[in-house]
Amino acid sequence: MTVLILLPIIFVLLLAFGVLPFSVACIPILLCGELATAQLIKTIKQKDFLLNVYFYVWAFIIISTFIAPCINLYHDEWVSYWPQPNSWVPYAFWTSMMYLVGIIIWSIMLKEEEKPIKPSHRVLKPNWKIILIIFMLVSLVAQLYVYYRAGGVLGYMKRFTDNPEFFEGMGLFFILSESFPYFFLIFIVLNTKRRLNRGQFLLLILVLFIITLFFGGLKGSRSNTILFMVIAVIAINEYLYRIKMLEIAALLVGFFVFMYVGRLYKDYGVNMIYEEESASLSGSSMNSTELVIVGDLSRYAINAYQLFLMRENPKHGIHSTFQKAHGQTYLWGLLTFIPGGSMIVNKYHLKSRTYYATELFFGNQSDRKSTRILGPMGEWFINFGYLTFFIPYIILGYAFRYFRNLTKEIPKNDIMFLVIPSFLTWLPQLVLSDFSNIMFFFVKRVFIVWIALRSISQKTQM
Repeated sequence: MTVLILLPIIFVLLLAFGVLPFSVACIPILLCGELATAQLIKTIKQKDFLLNVYFYVWAFIIISTFIAPCINLYHDEWVSYWPQPNSWVPYAFWTSMMYLVGIIIWSIMLKEEEKPIKPSHRVLKPNWKIILIIFMLVSLVAQLYVYYRAGGVLGYMKRFTDNPEFFEGMGLFFILSESFPYFFLIFIVLNTKRRLNRGQFLLLILVLFIITLFFGGLKGSRSNTILFMVIAVIAINEYLYRIKMLEIAALLVGFFVFMYVGRLYKDYGVNMIYEEESASLSGSSMNSTELVIVGDLSRYAINAYQLFLMRENPKHGIHSTFQKAHGQTYLWGLLTFIPGGSMIVNKYHLKSRTYYATELFFGNQSDRKSTRILGPMGEWFINFGYLTFFIPYIILGYAFRYFRNLTKEIPKNDIMFLVIPSFLTWLPQLVLSDFSNIMFFFVKRVFIVWIALRSISQKTQM
């Protein structure tokens, strides 16, 4: 309760001393922070909250609907696309109001339900090590082939800098080649017979980090590395080493450092080592942590800009070509992961989220292509407009309830419990990502782990 009392007091003081500019948008932003924080505190009070779906939902909601908007307001930095609104305040206000309605919907829907834990019914096969090693070897060969095609590790990094289109169309292949760290983590957890000490824990974290960089991290995907490390931390905490608060703080510092360096690498590739290249990022008044929060952990600014474009609805100039997708982006995202789905995509000329976002932001007067992640509400905007913004919150509310019940049904002594860390780190994608990204990460982080665990285990004899 102390946090809930202090939050509005601190917020009012920031307004009173002019740290935050006073505007009508501050009201729904503060309410979003209050309600989401109350839900997070309630979740943290429960046992094993790190395994609770709702912990991750509310943590990311606080960041994306409260902390990030405050940063945007403080710096008055939003989206640099043209045209710009005369004032961002109305669009910030209505975007926050939509977020607030979503939080209220989830606060009603996301209730804990008593679910009986089913008895464990799967055990390791006698030859499980051989099977898992085969999985790792196949993944290793796939990754080495990627490096071979790109001209070695340095060529791989250079292609990311000079020719990122080289990686287009390789999504399904990356699912296989970048699965090695998951298989390796499962092998370590199942093969370690005793608890680790602090030195062994830190060494294991370092080894896993290096492995993850080698298997996909060097192509600029920060989420590939960070989300796997979160999976590793959750699994290690449950099975091998009880992580202390000081160690969690150190890991968080490492997270923000990596996200900042990774942002430079994503923007400038190997040229980030040159001062004149990386210095251009200083054009923003935000520090590195703020850039990570508003750029990677929130879709607030881009959703506000979408709202501006769609409410103003320009009938001339560069935005005259935009038409709503009417569900095409969801169908496109689903079909790209179904064998033969590309044939349907081509036959019916289905377009991706990238196509419609590009039409909205740049129209037909520019050769630019939008790579911005819109989030679930932003993708809904380009499909069905903003008047029905509450529908994705209802859909996601039911999904979160289902996933929470699903994770509660698997006992810790069941082999399949090892899929839960992957599952939990996939959940933030539902809050932050577009549907095609959600599908990709599900296959890569959850489904592939599920296949491996099913392959190395068998049902017990009743």
